[in-house]
Amino acid sequence: MVPVSLFSANVEFCDKDYLSQKLLECKPTKKDENLLPENRFGTGPGKPKFPNMDNVSKLGDLIDKDSWYIFKLLDIDPSFLEQPALTWLENGPYIEACEKIRSLNCVNDCAERGVELSADFLECARLEDNYQNILQVVEGNRKLQPNLRKPSKINQ
Repeated sequence: MVPVSLFSANVEFCDKDYLSQKLLECKPTKKDENLLPENRFGTGPGKPKFPNMDNVSKLGDLIDKDSWYIFKLLDIDPSFLEQPALTWLENGPYIEACEKIRSLNCVNDCAERGVELSADFLECARLEDNYQNILQVVEGNRKLQPNLRKPSKINQ
């Protein structure tokens, strides 16, 4: 999701230039264009794995070849990346990409899951310690079995 920051007014032009440089350095070849991202978990395109943040000093340091997936997914023309960020506001493909990015709905799955967990198990626990223990066990179990919400066929 790091490439989404290219379309933010809160990111400096010099940072956008650095992001675009890093993206162009790892641009997929023609044979790799149709591949799904690699650093994911779950089914289909999955969810991104949390990156190792030990040696990260800039947002652009989080760019890898999987960062291109958002361009493919939203059918964004990346030609604007080859121009200086100062010129992007007058660039047709960039303006079109901004509209696509702004039309995305933002959902905080982690927060929503936390609220749902709280509601589901609030009645089971009388003491705060019990409540916290239940939440930790359920969350740990969901990490081990991430696709339980998807409908599955029962073996007959």
